[in-house]
Amino acid sequence: MMISCLLFLEVRPHPLMQRVLQAVERLGFHLHKVDCEYAHHFGGHYPFVQEFEFKPTGNYRNYLDELEIIFRLNPDELEVLLELDKRARGFGGWLDEAFDLDERYARFYLTQSDLDEINVEAMIDDIIHSHIH
Repeated sequence: MMISCLLFLEVRPHPLMQRVLQAVERLGFHLHKVDCEYAHHFGGHYPFVQEFEFKPTGNYRNYLDELEIIFRLNPDELEVLLELDKRARGFGGWLDEAFDLDERYARFYLTQSDLDEINVEAMIDDIIHSHIH
């Protein structure tokens, strides 16, 4: 007689990561895919990172092709790297895309105490807005 057992594992993001993900969704982005990528310059102890790729559906759909987020959780804080891929505009925009000049980067940090004091959605909105204009 053979007995089979199914086991399910549910993985949830750290509360600081969850706050960032919720803020990005409230800004009108939807999660498109999640990849593991080699990133020796940002990976910390391991040379790989998990990258969350979002597509804009709200106010930023005419300005961005995608927003990518990489998290690095440290004992006292969450480091967040944003990669903003600007939408190509005209011939110059096509050249920018061809040479990856359309990408902008931003980094910020969050701690548990920040969650009570900082509007994460407004902070990310300000960061994105400052990089697309």
